[in-house]
Amino acid sequence: MPRSDPRWNAVLECNNVLRSRLLTWELLLFQLANENFRSDTRLITILQFVRQLLEQDLSRSFATEELGLYSDAEEHQPDTRDLVQELRQEHDDLRESLESMHRQLSEATFETSERVRTAGMELAEAVRAHMRREEEELIPALVEGRYRVAG
Repeated sequence: MPRSDPRWNAVLECNNVLRSRLLTWELLLFQLANENFRSDTRLITILQFVRQLLEQDLSRSFATEELGLYSDAEEHQPDTRDLVQELRQEHDDLRESLESMHRQLSEATFETSERVRTAGMELAEAVRAHMRREEEELIPALVEGRYRVAG
């Protein structure tokens, strides 16, 4: 995949940051499976902080995609509009998942830690699946369509 377009580079850079953040997130969630860590309230506090960082990273990524790549793709490559609309919907779904995760972490107890862990892992997988769609579906479609933006 060509990496010469700055909009693609910005999306790919954001995705790399997100992948790093997700590794930290999943490592912490993994600790919730350990009964010794699960009852340590400091773990929940750290998870809340990393969730905030993940939300900031996603917000930056979403803005880069929605205001740049997606808008240009919809305008200049009409055959990508349906895919872009699906990706925009995924953004909304991920925002809702982050908000739900915030509530779950705020109310987390020893008894709910497995549910929190499962929801957190599902969130991580949803973010990864979204990034894969951008990198494996959208960008190749733009390349194949000889995507050009005046400017």
